[in-house]
Amino acid sequence: MNKQLTLGKFIFVGSILILLYALINSVGGDIVLKKRGICIKAILYRETYGGKTKPSYGYKFLFNGKIYDGLVVQDGVLKINDSICVVYLESFPNINRPITYFDKGEIKCDCNK
Repeated sequence: MNKQLTLGKFIFVGSILILLYALINSVGGDIVLKKRGICIKAILYRETYGGKTKPSYGYKFLFNGKIYDGLVVQDGVLKINDSICVVYLESFPNINRPITYFDKGEIKCDCNK
């Protein structure tokens, strides 16, 4: 009985932590990226399709010797090996978004430097 109670608590706490991470990464990430995001060029390296959605392209960029990645959805303008501008957090590069994710003017960035 005691082991079941401990396992239940572990599952509950784990679920809360996963939800908290997802919330911080999505909503919180957007807010922090707008204020402290750094721009970098990323390369499109794969194309994926899912259901009725537009194609998604996987992008990757190199920061501090490590490769980070993400997804961007576009209207057929992009192709594999194109470069795009991505905004990331220096302290947490896993939190990143393509610049096109934000409204024009929300983030001042120039990846052509």
